[in-house]
Parts: sequence; C-alpha cells; structure tokens
Amino acid sequence: MQGPRNQEVRYAFDQDLRQDVGWTSSCTSSRMEGITCVPAEAWLGIYTRGQQPNITCFRILQTLDMVFATCAWKMMGVYINGRWQYDSFHREIGGGTWNRRPAPPWTLWRIRNNENITAQWKMAEVRAYQDPLCLVSMTPGNPIASGYFQGDEPAQALDDDATTMWTANCRNGLSCNESRKYWFGMELPWNAPDAQAKELLVRCFRIWQSEKNNEQMVSTQVQLWNGEIYVLSPITNTGSLHEIGGGVWSRPASSFMTRWRLMPIAEEDRDWRVLELEFYADSKCRQRLPSGGTEGGGESVLASSFTPLVVGFRRAEKGKMWSEAQHISDLDPTTGVLVRHAPSLERPAYSGIDYLSGSVWVRCIKLLQGSMPMEYVPSLRLQLWDGVEWRSEEPELSSMEINLNGLGGGGWQRRPAAPGSLWRLENALEVPEGWALYEVEFSGESTCTPKLSLRQKGHGTVDRRIRIKRMGDVIASGYAPPMAINGPENALDGNTSTYWMSQCCEVDSSERPLGFELLRTPVGCLAGEAWIGLDLGADNEVDEVKCVRVFQVGFERMQSSSAQVSKWDGQAWRAQWRLDGLGGSAWNRRPAGGNTMWRLLYLSRKDEPCPNQLSRIVERPWGVADLKLFSDDACEEQLTGGVPITSGGFDHFTPSAVDQPSYEAGRMVDADLLTTWTANCNTGFYWSDTDLTNCTSSWVGMQWHQAQEVRCVTIVQSRWESARCCDAADALELQRWNGFRWVEASWFRRPPIPAVKTPYNFREPIHLGAEFRNMGICPSRTSEKRMSQETLEEKRSRRDSEKCIVQLTGAVTLLAEPQCIAHQRCTTTFGSSGTCCPIGDLVESENRCCCGFLGSEAIFADEISYTDTRDKLSFEFSAIWMSNVLPWIGLTITIAFYLTAMLMPPDMERRAKASCTYSCRTRWTVCSVFAST
Repeated sequence: MQGPRNQEVRYAFDQDLRQDVGWTSSCTSSRMEGITCVPAEAWLGIYTRGQQPNITCFRILQTLDMVFATCAWKMMGVYINGRWQYDSFHREIGGGTWNRRPAPPWTLWRIRNNENITAQWKMAEVRAYQDPLCLVSMTPGNPIASGYFQGDEPAQALDDDATTMWTANCRNGLSCNESRKYWFGMELPWNAPDAQAKELLVRCFRIWQSEKNNEQMVSTQVQLWNGEIYVLSPITNTGSLHEIGGGVWSRPASSFMTRWRLMPIAEEDRDWRVLELEFYADSKCRQRLPSGGTEGGGESVLASSFTPLVVGFRRAEKGKMWSEAQHISDLDPTTGVLVRHAPSLERPAYSGIDYLSGSVWVRCIKLLQGSMPMEYVPSLRLQLWDGVEWRSEEPELSSMEINLNGLGGGGWQRRPAAPGSLWRLENALEVPEGWALYEVEFSGESTCTPKLSLRQKGHGTVDRRIRIKRMGDVIASGYAPPMAINGPENALDGNTSTYWMSQCCEVDSSERPLGFELLRTPVGCLAGEAWIGLDLGADNEVDEVKCVRVFQVGFERMQSSSAQVSKWDGQAWRAQWRLDGLGGSAWNRRPAGGNTMWRLLYLSRKDEPCPNQLSRIVERPWGVADLKLFSDDACEEQLTGGVPITSGGFDHFTPSAVDQPSYEAGRMVDADLLTTWTANCNTGFYWSDTDLTNCTSSWVGMQWHQAQEVRCVTIVQSRWESARCCDAADALELQRWNGFRWVEASWFRRPPIPAVKTPYNFREPIHLGAEFRNMGICPSRTSEKRMSQETLEEKRSRRDSEKCIVQLTGAVTLLAEPQCIAHQRCTTTFGSSGTCCPIGDLVESENRCCCGFLGSEAIFADEISYTDTRDKLSFEFSAIWMSNVLPWIGLTITIAFYLTAMLMPPDMERRAKASCTYSCRTRWTVCSVFAST
C-alpha cells in the first residue's frame, strides 16, 4: 500500500536508517483519533521479476513510536491468480531497531513491564548473564525494544554509560500507563552458543533504572523466545523480577542471603537521607562487612529511588558509571543520598548492599542519617533476600536485630544495642526556638564530683582531681546545619564556647539541606523531640547514670528548664529520672540535694529612673555586679565555695564603645564591684534585641555540693549605662532548691499559744516567705559619681521580706508607733511612708518583722531570744512588757487568795486571833523579864 507523499515505499528499501525517512501506510497517515489500521489493511512487499525468490528470513526496522508500529506481521508467499498465499505469521516485533524473523529459538530475551507508571520508563543499563552470580556475560547482540523516545535509543542501555538512558516511548512521551506492553531486550546472533542453554538462557540480570520512582518499574517479566512466541523465563518461580529499584545496579534474581536492606517504618510519604551505612556480621558491630561499590565485581549498593542532587558538570566529573547512591558507603559523612519513601504508591524506600556471591549474616548496623526532621526516620526494619522475596521473619534473627527503633539524625546510630549501652538527655518541655546547649556530661558519681587521685611527681605527690564521666560516641536527635558549627560533637568536646543546636532550631536559608533549599522548616521543639546522648559501646553497658551536668545557652527561648535522662532498654528508650529548674550560661548539676542551691528570682523592674540616671524608652536587661549569700541574719557569715548559676546571659556578644568586655556569670563574684553579669532576658541568641527584653523569670544564684542555709543576701545591681545593660529590679524573691524543684525560701513560725484561745489572740503556725521589695535604691543626690560607676550594696535578710508579717496581741495596737518612719529598719526596707507596726487593721494587728520592738524577739522557730538590756529599759518595750505580764501576775495572786479562803476551816479566824493574842502575851512577858534584869 502506497503511503503519503514523501513517505513512499521506496524509502523502506533505501538503507537510510533515519526515522524521518521511511514508508508510512495511508491508513496510518489519514486516520482520525481512535482509528487505526485494521488487520491486513496495511502491507509492504517487494516485487521481483523472473524466478520466484526463496525468502527464508527478513529484517525490519519499524518506527520508534509504538503508536505507528505493529507488534505482529504476516508474511505471504507468491501472488497467484490474484490471491496472496499464506506463508508464515510473526509476532512481537518491536520498533526503533532491527528485528529478525524468523528468529531461532532461545536467541531473543526481553524484560517487560508488569505495571503502569505515571511517567516514561527509563533504564540506564541492562545486562543479562549466563550464570546465577552475574559473572559470565552473554554473547553481544542487537538491542531490541517496543520503541523509544527520540534520542534515547535502546543502544544507550548497553553503552556502559549511566548518564545515557533508553526511554520507552509511551503514549507520545506522556506515561506508560499500560501493563505488559513496553519492553526491552536483546537479539543474539542466529548461531550464538548461548542458545544451547534453552530455557536457562538467562540466569541473572543486572538492571540500572532511573533514580526517580515514577520512571522505574518495580516489577518486570523476563521472557525468552522459543522460536514462535515469547515464554516466561524460569529465572524465578513466577518469571518476574520484583522490587528492582533504581539509580544504581540492581540484581533482582539473587541467591539466599546475598542481599540485605533497611526499610523505613513510616506510613506517610517522605524523604530519607542516608549519609553512611555499614553492615556488621556480629551483634556488637565489630566485624564489618565489605562496603558496596558500583563498578566491577564484588559488593554493590542498593537503593529504591532517590532525588538526584549531583547534576550537570558535577555529575560529569564523576565518571560514566558513577551512582549518587555510592555516597552511602564512601566513608564521607558529608555526602549522602536522598531516598524517596512513597508507601501511598506502594513504593517504600530502601537502602542496602548486594554481596553478590557471598551469603552473609547481618547482625548489626551503623547508620548515619540526615540531621533535619524531614531527612531522618526514627524507625527502620532490616530485611534479607531469601532467594524469592524480601522478608524480615528469620528464626536466627531476634526482634532487636530486625526492628531498629529510637534512631536520630545526629551521630552514628548503632543497632542492636544492649540495654544500658545508650543514654541520652532529652528536653522535657517545649522549647519555642529549638534546644541548644554548650556542654553535657553523664557521670557515674551521684554528685558529679571529681575524684581525688595522687600522682607521683619528683619526691612528693601532687593532688589531681579527675572528673568521672561517661565517654562514647555522640548520638543526637539531629542538628541544624552546618555540622561543623552546630553538630552534636560540640556538646561533648569539653569546650564551653562550642555548642550543639538541635534540629528544631532556625536554619539559615544558605545552610538548608540539599533538596530542601526552598523549604523553611518549623522552629521549636515539642517535649522529647530534641535529645543528645552517648553510645557507650557494645561492652560498656551501665545500669545507671547517677548524675548529669549540663551547660545550656543563655537565650531562655532556646533552653529547656526541665530535661529527662533516658536509657536504652534494648528495644526502646525508657525515662529514668528528671532534671528540673535548669538555667543557662553556667553548669547545672542534677541531682542536687536540698538546699544546695539558692537563687534570687526577678519579679519586677524599677520603672522610675534615679534623678541622675538617663531616662530610656525601652527596657534593658537586668544586671548584677556583686552577689553574696550569708548564713546569718546580720549578713556577717558569708557562704563561700559556691559557683554561680543563672537563668542565662548573652551568648554572642560584641561589645560597643560603652559596653563592658563581657557580661558572663563569673564577673558578679569577683572582687570588682563594677564588673557585671547581665541576664539575657529573652533578647536573643545571635544578637541582643532590647526591644524584646522581658526579664520575667530571670534569676541568679549559687550552687554548693553541701546543703546551706541562707538567711541574708547582699546584692549590687549594676547601673551600667549602655544599650544592653542594665536596669535594676524593684522586687526579688529568694528561692531555694528543695531537691526536686525551686520553691520560695521560707521559715517556720510557731506563735505563742495563749492560755485562753479566742478568734483574736490565736495564731496558726505559718511559713514566712522571702520576697524583697523596694529594691534598686538610688544613690545620694550629693554623689559625684556617674551612674555607671555607682556600687550601691543592698542588704536583705528574711526579716526584711514583704511576706514576713506576724500577728501580735492587741496591746501593740495601743502602745506601738504604727508609722514605718518610726522604725529604722522598716524605713530602709520599705520606705518612710505608710504603716508597718501594725499594718492597716488595728484589730488584726499584723506587724512587719522589721518593727523595732521585734528586733530582739524570736520570730522564727530556729531563733533564740536574746533581749538586749537597753531595749528592756526603753519605755515602749517596758510598757508593752508590763501590759503583757502584770495582768497575769495580778490574776495569779487573786486566784491564790481565793483558794486560800475557800480551803481553810470555819474556825480559822478564831484560832488565828487566839494564836496572835498568845504570841503577844508571850513576847510581853519575856520583854518584862529582860527589862527588870
């Protein structure tokens, strides 16, 4: 049948193989959409003059487009009496390459799609082998295919170049949405010795598909030509190859236990970045199995599909047969592969190693994942190839060796891990801007105290204190890139100037992971999302971590005031104990015994500036230039040996011309009363934005190894004049650590019990708290110092607390001077205005502990009353004392006389008079005798 113009039949015999120069049937060129050539409507032949030729074979090169090619051809014999005589029928003729018919049995093989995909099927390389180990190649032949996309001819799947591909031409280049229609194969020479193997022609396949999951087949059929039709190969029980993968060589038909892989346990579609993967033959990860490559014999890596990130010139530099999947075994933790996990499409992700001829046991794995939440998975499953399919059920493998849980994205993750060989510290509370810390230590000593070691030096010994801490490989939930600056190793390097920033911290747009450059990840860690810890090693299991020291950053919104120590029990993380009341910019030790830590909590700011102080429209952070704690009420017995602890200070600080060189915590406990510690007050991590200043919950204190009792404090609040520092506090609260949490410091008062209880004289025992008001005193108006040079020491004891209020008897209402100005201590603490002794209601008679007449009285249960003689002689004290004591003396005498009168006999008066008369007469007689003498 003659085709359209310029596509005449002669072009089918001109030896010109160009696809645009050929014959096209008229029914093809003129058909409407949905109309094709009916059987026997289109035909092509050759006319010969003279003797009829004996044609035993023909070769045909159809178009590469499957729409215009036919898969079956009839061949007729000589034309006799106006009719074509049937000669033979030939099936499954492809397009785009030469096809020979008839083809001798077992000289053709092909792989055919078992499913449909949404894009074009692409293969970079295909190899068939005569042996089951893929070692003996088959005789080279001519590639054949169902068709191909323009420029991606079948020969490119055999050119030893993974950058070129054969692309099936499906539906005009849109998608391969029909199963078992598209195929690729090989036509061996007609006399190839390989055909002698018959059904065992192909014993092994290696396939390198596209790395994109929508351009690869999960399952394909292997078919062999038996001389008439294609039949299924016995290469597998079903004749099909399953879970082929892409982006690297895959050997889907392999022997038992020669392939192992890891598969994420996640129901949602996501990405999984694998940086490094190591398999081990023993459960302690000591006998490492060989790593996989991509070229030559030996082991090779496995991958399902991944996002190509090495492209362009960078890819060209790697070599023709290089695969990005090779990053998982290149011993470079900075490179990896971003595998696509799509369970919704029944295309789960996996990564593993093919050991080719070696049947091995994988009993332990070490994995290095991506650091961000969208890159790593917390749970994986180990699977082995049993010769037919992938499976996890294996009697020789325990659940701990198959189900790999509790994984993170920072540091090498080892599984299985024995109970007690992994320990971690995790945030127990939500951290709004991501958890970050400078250092963390896990210790086997309950107090984290260094042990004393005596080391010989010369003729004597030298004391050397060694801090006992657990050492091992660092593991973490992840980190915010880059690793060199924010990696988890920084938290255990002994350097308090380097820090770890968890994966839920802010990531600079220039540091976002490859493949996620345009994705802004959520900031903030929910409870338990961020953690950092140690892998102590396979033989270093410990039952208990008894103490933890942590040095958090100063920015409060990147701290966790509560953390939790968790232990690996072999299958999951189990919480052990909790760390509460943590701060930043200093070492915090937990557990800490009761009363081993004391602190001053910021309550409110002094809003009114002093007369000689600059007035500012923005709030500045709180600063402390000096802090001393005392064990007595007079602030004379200072507690020494403690270390400062704080809520947090500045992390990144560049001083201006008017700033101090530093504002770290150690500057408030030195001998200089001008050097200052400054609270961060939520101003930021990388910089200090005073517009965000909020000092609520800021605090500063001291920590000791032994319990202490603090009854008095002296503080010098910094008045430094710069944009960063400092505004004084108006109210502070003294708090103590009770062994579990911070509580307000309080002292027990047991009021005297009256003889007769009434609603007005009976007082319940109470605890009196320690809240100090009227702080931030101003310097004298006559002072010649600049405000920044003032060192105003403020002293507060427990009697100066806003909550130290006692109820006394009503006599105080009448005899005491109520005005605060009449009591010197009250004036210093609360100012000269108002009433203090008593306060307000005269009936209740509530008096501040600073009242003058209470100076020598025992207010708290731990005090002994030592009344000064001079105080006793004062009119006020004497009047109050007599009003309290004389009524009771009079009452006692009255009762005594009354009882005497009631208990004497009735004739007592007569007997008394008689006795008195007798006594008088006797005395008169004796006196007369002596007088006469």
